[in-house]
Amino acid sequence: MLGRCQGSAKGDGSSRTRCSGLLLVSRLVPEPDNPHDAHSVAVYPRRGNSPIGYVNKQKARAWSRLIAEGSKLSAVSLRGTGPGAKCDALAVLAAEPRVVAHLLSPRPSSLPQPASLR
Repeated sequence: MLGRCQGSAKGDGSSRTRCSGLLLVSRLVPEPDNPHDAHSVAVYPRRGNSPIGYVNKQKARAWSRLIAEGSKLSAVSLRGTGPGAKCDALAVLAAEPRVVAHLLSPRPSSLPQPASLR
């Protein structure tokens, strides 16, 4: 399972919302009691107790169901601002933990450099 979404970093309208450009996210937390959307999923940083944003409504319903069914998801934010800076949106890639670990692993030096980086 692999999914990508863009969501609001201002889910609750607070000014404390922060996000980072590339940040391993350890928790996608369903919020069934959220007054704005019973299917909302908050995105939390690896360390911290405040959400950095929310999964958009189009993906949140499916992701909250998968999490409730016991699926293990790891996530990486792909878009945002610098650490500690307020931002309006973030993009999150969620997949099985082994897939995210592979994406974040260093490229083997034995492989040729991608043409786009030459």
